[in-house]
Amino acid sequence: MIVKFYGKFKKICQTKSYKLKVIEDINIKEVINLIVDEYGREFEDIIYNNNTISKKVLILLNNTNIYHQEGLETTIKDNDIVKILPVTAGG
Repeated sequence: MIVKFYGKFKKICQTKSYKLKVIEDINIKEVINLIVDEYGREFEDIIYNNNTISKKVLILLNNTNIYHQEGLETTIKDNDIVKILPVTAGG
């Protein structure tokens, strides 16, 4: 499983991606917690707002928003790709 970082997440983590071998069932929340353990409080402060994903963050699993699946409880398989990016707007 690969987590790809975009925007400020890429800057905080100083990498484009995070690789994790999925051996047993793991969900989005557990993966985010592993990333927080690896990259620290700054990542956590941006991604979470009151223990939920900030509205300023978009998380995609295989190019589908996790909120169109099971949210933070969405199960990840070893060949999946998770993308974490800041929400942007423009006009």
